[in-house]
Amino acid sequence: HRIGTAVRLARSGPTDPDDLARALGSGWTASEALAIGLHAALVGDGDFDAAVSVAVNHSGNSAATGAICGGLVGATIGAERIPERWTAELELGDVIDRLARDAILQFGPRPPDWADRYPPT
Repeated sequence: HRIGTAVRLARSGPTDPDDLARALGSGWTASEALAIGLHAALVGDGDFDAAVSVAVNHSGNSAATGAICGGLVGATIGAERIPERWTAELELGDVIDRLARDAILQFGPRPPDWADRYPPT
């Protein structure tokens, strides 16, 4: 229900934060946070800054809705298109990047042997 509402609202562009809360909730439950994050990602239409701004400018759980939105937009546009100011001081950014690249390899056509990089414990 909330996902459909988020998509319908996004077709009309950004929604006033109060109207967004009335339609989708405040982001304090998983379904509300996902709906708000999705709405913002759709409204942002590939613009990371615009999408995240919509996702966090409300009085609800902006940390969760911003994280969901950022993840959706980042997955859509690719990490290289996320503005550097968002990633420059990312804690453990190099580790996250390595894990993401390894996941791509693992789920590709020829997964490598990981024994050297990830020894069994």
